[in-house]
Order: sequence, then C-alpha cells, then structure tokens
Amino acid sequence: IKIMDDVAQVNLGSDYSAAIKIDGSLWMWGFNGSGQLGNGTFEYTSEPVKIMDNIAQVSLGSSHSAAIKQDGSLWMWGSGWNGELGNRELNTRINTPQKVMDSIAFVSVGWKHSAAVKQDGSLWMWGENKSGQLGNGTSGVDSYVPIKITDEIALSNNINTTPQNSVENNETFTFNNIESQINIGDTITLTGYFNNLTNMDNMYERISIVSNDE
Repeated sequence: IKIMDDVAQVNLGSDYSAAIKIDGSLWMWGFNGSGQLGNGTFEYTSEPVKIMDNIAQVSLGSSHSAAIKQDGSLWMWGSGWNGELGNRELNTRINTPQKVMDSIAFVSVGWKHSAAVKQDGSLWMWGENKSGQLGNGTSGVDSYVPIKITDEIALSNNINTTPQNSVENNETFTFNNIESQINIGDTITLTGYFNNLTNMDNMYERISIVSNDE
C-alpha cells in the first residue's frame, strides 16, 4: 500500500512508524499511548502526521523516539519511565519533542535505553541499565541523563549538517544496496550528514561511487 511520496528515510518502532521527507519534514503514525508520535496527544493515528521540520535522522524504540535536526540538536519524546529520554526525569511520558543535547551526529534508541554519538566522536548512553546495557561499568541502576561512555567512535568523511549533495557524472552508484545509473545532469538529494559521496561509509547509509568507463 502506498503511503507517501518524496520520502528519504523510514524508521519503525514496536507498533508505530516514522518517515522523513526529502524536504526534511518528519511524519509519524501508529500507536501513541506514551506520546511516542510527538504530536501533542496520547491518541493513536492511522495516517501520517507532520511533527517537525529540518530533520536529518530519526530513530524509534519500544515507546520512545529520537530525532536529530540538521543543526545537530537531539530531540526526544515518548516514554521516559526508565530515563530513556535523557531529560533528567524518571517515571514520565512526553508527547512533544524536547531538546536533550547539541552537536549530535548519530542517534539510536533501543527497547528502553538510548545512545548518541557526538560530532567529536564521543559515545553517550542513558536509560534502563538492568543488564548493564549502558556500558558504564554498572548494572541495575538506570540513568536519566546522558553518560559519556567512550571516545573515538568512528564517523567517516568529516560529518557535517549539510543535508543535500549533487552528482553530475555518468556514474553507477549504490544507495542502501540499490544500484542505479546516474546520467549527466541528474541530481540526487540525500537526507543526513554527508560531506561527499565518494567512498562514503558511515552510520546512516553505505554509498559507493564507481566510475563508468564502458
């Protein structure tokens, strides 16, 4: 079933969905008992609802959500019962996006915990920790604030906040394992942190360009 046009990125939670359009707008739909849609209610919706603009990446968990804006700021909403929103509060739920951190390059949320890589390569984690999943040397104690875990997490090719790149060569490219032909004059628009397309291998997509010499 066709849902939307002009979609650049999709991410799925346990029973809700999100899509980023090529214009950077974030749309969400599905279950919303913890406010994980971020639309200001706790009611589910069966149709996409626009939540935010200028979004570079989105990640969905069990019942909490995270999005990075194109300026590198991290926003979170939904269930925070185990501190997974990183907003210094436990036993809460939030139905609108709330800013948590700045200078973020990548975010990933798990069942009840969250992780972010800053643009300086440092890894930060927060939320449930009953099995030691935060990697901070402890277990059984949840964290409601981001904790720095390690440094030097590899992020390729000088990640920046420019959401678009263009290619104007007659070359073959792969994008999410889909191979296509770029004709002269074609423009490809990508959502995310990309500096260039050549031999790119980062945490969002794997992109490689091979010259067409035939």
